[in-house]
Amino acid sequence: EALSWARWATANAPVSAVPVHPLAWRCLGNVLLDCGRYEEADRAYRRADPEMVDSRTQFNRSKVALGLGDYAQAWRLAEHRLCSERLPDGAYRGPWWQGWPEPGVLTIWSEQGLGDTLQFLRWIPLLMDQGKTVTLMVQPPLQRLVARGLSWLGPRLTVLAHPTQPVHRLAGCHGSLLSLPWRLKQPMPAWAWGEGYLRVDRLAPPRSMSPRRVGLMWGAGP
Repeated sequence: EALSWARWATANAPVSAVPVHPLAWRCLGNVLLDCGRYEEADRAYRRADPEMVDSRTQFNRSKVALGLGDYAQAWRLAEHRLCSERLPDGAYRGPWWQGWPEPGVLTIWSEQGLGDTLQFLRWIPLLMDQGKTVTLMVQPPLQRLVARGLSWLGPRLTVLAHPTQPVHRLAGCHGSLLSLPWRLKQPMPAWAWGEGYLRVDRLAPPRSMSPRRVGLMWGAGP
């Protein structure tokens, strides 16, 4: 039904003297994206933003690229999320990545949801291979797991929780965890599929949890 109305909103585009509003094209692209019709969604987004300067539309195009398996394009376009007036939750204000890639000391912060943080941690070992000293700031519920799970990378990595009082700016070279594949020019670190990057052999549950419980998420958004 949503797709039907979205198509109706752009139906007169070829013949109307009044141009279709970009929001209507972006709405059509969003519905097509949720339907998994990625090529059609990208065509709608291009109609919404023919100059490719609107950050919201270009960020949505990054999701199209993910659906098509074009990861290099996806990570490049995803950087538009940081160009919006409202930054994602957990993001710090720029300038980001000052002096990259020369600085040997970096602060990397998580943003978006817990699942995004867990997925994008797979690029941390690649960053550490460059000999850098890294402070990684993650959401408080993940700090203990991530600190233990990445301890095999050695003392040059420190895992902290985001401060409870928001800090809008950070000093030194810093950037988003979700920007690492783009910055490292590594769209897919193939080794991570065959070998775990979060290595937790024994993580004792809190005393209140008996017996041990395991949570399984088997699905996510489109």
